[in-house]
Amino acid sequence: MIRISKIMIFAIVLLLLGRVVAQSFETGGLLGAEYEMRILKGWHWGAEAEFRFDENFTHFNRFKVAVGTDYTFWKKRIKIGVGYGYLNYHKDDYFESRHRITGSLTLAEKFGNWKLSYRAASRAPSVTTVEAITLSIPRHTCATAWRSATRYRASR
Repeated sequence: MIRISKIMIFAIVLLLLGRVVAQSFETGGLLGAEYEMRILKGWHWGAEAEFRFDENFTHFNRFKVAVGTDYTFWKKRIKIGVGYGYLNYHKDDYFESRHRITGSLTLAEKFGNWKLSYRAASRAPSVTTVEAITLSIPRHTCATAWRSATRYRASR
């Protein structure tokens, strides 16, 4: 005698109601490493490298190398940082080099074992290598390339 449980019946019904859908999106990923060290009390220096891939991890998208420093004060509640990054983007048939300067402000508060933080960052216009060498940054690039980002984080 075969006993069919309620869970087996529920699973069979779900499978019969489902439909087969082809993959309609692609995934990407990144591989990176980061190093941070304390210079003086409150001052930190860091460096990072990152590779990004797209089209289901089959195509190289960009390479990034960045260095930066930050200063923490007021009982480790406020952190101000500045950094520089070099990016090598893969365009259609060529690579494009870009330079970035970023600034950030982080506010953090501890609640028992939890730490809540709010980070606001701004990035200066991306400048390609040719523009940096000739110092001919177009006016429209400066007007549209400023970007800001906000990040909320809870950690334990």
